[in-house]
Amino acid sequence: MAGTVLKSYEGAVAAEYRRRIKMWSRLRKAGGPLGVGAGLLRELRIYGGGQGIWVDKGISGSVSPDGSGVAVGLLHTGEYYNDLSADGAIYRYRRTARAVKRDLDEISAVKNSGLLGLPVFVVTTAGPARSLRDVRVGWVEDWDDAGMAFLVAFGTIRWPIPCVAQDPGRLFAPVEPPGDRLPEARRRTSSEARFRFGVFRRYGRQCAVCDMAVPELLDIVRLKPRPSEIHDDPANGLVLCALHQRAYELGLFTIDPFTLHITIPSDGPSIAALNITRTGLNHLYRRSDTP
Repeated sequence: MAGTVLKSYEGAVAAEYRRRIKMWSRLRKAGGPLGVGAGLLRELRIYGGGQGIWVDKGISGSVSPDGSGVAVGLLHTGEYYNDLSADGAIYRYRRTARAVKRDLDEISAVKNSGLLGLPVFVVTTAGPARSLRDVRVGWVEDWDDAGMAFLVAFGTIRWPIPCVAQDPGRLFAPVEPPGDRLPEARRRTSSEARFRFGVFRRYGRQCAVCDMAVPELLDIVRLKPRPSEIHDDPANGLVLCALHQRAYELGLFTIDPFTLHITIPSDGPSIAALNITRTGLNHLYRRSDTP
């Protein structure tokens, strides 16, 4: 019986993968994927929602073992200006005024797309008055429940991406639909999106040297610039607010690599003038060692 259920799920996932390939092909034939109308995306069932996550549950509900469906389209509004790059995106969990269960089901649906290796279509606004839509093919590579964010890597529709989350409760192995295959078991991006995602997950969403925690005012700086062997390692990053990012880049304060204490030039503004409320970064490194 278990084997029959497994084959049923595998067949459903493979069919859904082929459906998404056809959707992408039709979008390109219609003049996409850039600068298309919202009506075309609804017609192709690439995106038809208004809250950010399009699941198309009537079709994808039978694909997922938990019944939440599998996310098809993600509307990325660019609310956090650095969350979208050429090779990927950080997509924040949606919190709406709807019933909590509905939001949770949509989050599960995005996770399902990663667990099943199915591509999602990341939709952004474009054109005059932001009336048009650009579409990218994305793969959900990771997620951070504490930080409430997904990592989505952009790629080509040809590549099936295997399951990325180590989930012992998964009911079946990821399906490998027909087509070209990646040489690695897991496609890892060396990208700005992955770096930013890793730094935020490692250190949280608060400025390292003050109490600022407004997401729109937080950014990432690299401690060692290129070229460096650890350039894209999250340990090479630091979360700073807009004020302290600018101050750090101007050399108005530095971080002692041995003591992790914050130091300032003798001829520069004081720590108080810079509104720095922490004298060191040891609190961050204790956090990064926490499982």
